[in-house]
Amino acid sequence: MKIGDWCVCNGTRELICNLDEDWAICINAEGFSSRVLISGVTHLPECTGWGWSPGYVIPEGWFKLDDAAIMQKGDARFDGIDDKPRRPLGAYGDHGGITVAEFRKKYAHRDILAVIRKLPPVVEYVVPEGWYELDDTAVMQKGDARFDGIDDKPRRPLGAYGDHGGITVANFRRKYGNLNILAVIRRLPPVARPFTSAVEFAPHADKWVSWMDGTLGRVLSFDDRQVRVSGLRVFEFGEAFEQLKFAEFKDGEIKFTKFGITE
Repeated sequence: MKIGDWCVCNGTRELICNLDEDWAICINAEGFSSRVLISGVTHLPECTGWGWSPGYVIPEGWFKLDDAAIMQKGDARFDGIDDKPRRPLGAYGDHGGITVAEFRKKYAHRDILAVIRKLPPVVEYVVPEGWYELDDTAVMQKGDARFDGIDDKPRRPLGAYGDHGGITVANFRRKYGNLNILAVIRRLPPVARPFTSAVEFAPHADKWVSWMDGTLGRVLSFDDRQVRVSGLRVFEFGEAFEQLKFAEFKDGEIKFTKFGITE
C-alpha cells in the first residue's frame, strides 16, 4: 500500500493520506481522518474513487431481497466498501423488523448495495386426505393448519390468527416470515350422498322425515333401493336425497339434515 491508495478502515472505505511502517492515516468521505495500525487496514487495489462500486456475487444458497422485504435475523448485506457479504448492523441484524429500504436509509453512509437471505430448506409436503390448500387471497379461519419450512408436519397456525382467523394467507405469511410458511390448508367441507342400501339406511329408519314444504312424516318401510314414507309415498334413495330431509326435535326447535350419508 502507498499514499493515495484506497482501503477499508474503521469499517468504511477511506483514502490513505499518510503511512509509515506500522501506522496509516486515513480519511473518510466526510473528511474525518484517523490513525490506525496497518494490520487493521484492508487494501482496495481496484478502487478508483468515492463513487466506485465493487459489485457483488450472491453466494450459492442465498437470494437478494427487494426493498419492501422485512429484514430478519441472519440476513447479510453487501455494501460499497468491497465485495464481501457482511451481517447487518445493530438491532436490525439481531432482530429484524424493518424493511430493506429503511435499512439502506439508516445506514446510507455504508452505501448498501444489496441485502441477502439464505434460501429456505427444501421441504416437501403432502396435503392430507380430506384437506385442501388455500391460495394467498383466502381469509383464514379457525381450524386451518400450516406447513412451514421446519419439516413436513402440518401444524395449527399461531396466535389469534389460528384461533379466530380474519387475515389472508398472504398476510399470515408476512407476519410469520421467519417460519417460511409453505402452505396453509383447510379441511374439505363434509359431503352428503344418497343412501345406497338397506344396511346403510337402517340406523336412520326411526327418524322423522320432512318434505320440502315442511310436512312431517315417518318411514313405513325400506329395502336396498327405496323407502316408503307416510302417505304411502315411495322414493328411490336418490329421489329421497333430493326431496326429503330428516327432522330432529330438540329444545322446542326442529333441525333439518340431509336425507343421506355425510362423509
